Amino acid sequence: MIVRSLELDTVWAGAAALLVDDHTGSPPIGEATVSLEISDGAGWRKVARSAVVTALGTYAFPKLEKRGDSRNAPPRKYRLTVAASDYTPYYRFDRDGIVVDVYPYDDDRAPAVLPFRPEIIALYPAGNYPFAANAPVIFGKVVDSTGEPVPFALVECNSDRVLTDERGAFVLPMGRSPAALVVVDASDRNGHAASIPVTVPQGLGQHYTINF
Repeated sequence: MIVRSLELDTVWAGAAALLVDDHTGSPPIGEATVSLEISDGAGWRKVARSAVVTALGTYAFPKLEKRGDSRNAPPRKYRLTVAASDYTPYYRFDRDGIVVDVYPYDDDRAPAVLPFRPEIIALYPAGNYPFAANAPVIFGKVVDSTGEPVPFALVECNSDRVLTDERGAFVLPMGRSPAALVVVDASDRNGHAASIPVTVPQGLGQHYTINF
């Protein structure tokens, strides 16, 4: 007689991300990479592990902090980062990544705090985002009081929003703006803010400078 024992192995993914194109509300266009780092107390070091992409498009890192015996083991801090050629992750406004606490577990004990849902990471259109040829957009840059570019400043108008690149440049979609005089706002992580008026549609396709 052959007796076969079937065991159920529960796999927990303490770090996971769901990427969303902020312009369309859909999954991102093209390739994206989600990477993982771990805190060593003095900084962050890369974890040599690739994400598993689920059928729903979630980037998951299963079996993090699985131990032989998880009793009395503290959680550890991990950081999720995203690279996508057509986008800038929203978190770059004020952070270098999304930090999550991952709780240890073992074959007999679930994590003390169960993973609830993936981190939803909005991706803002970058300057090379493939807008349609006739898409309503404006071009520009954000500079500080000395004329230096401001990287990763938030530029927004009527729920359309982007972050500047390392050179302070941006391309802002204006599809949600009515035919009127509208206000484009910019702000940065240091609390600076400024606004400029743009007339729609006459001012579309033009270049603007926003000065802090």
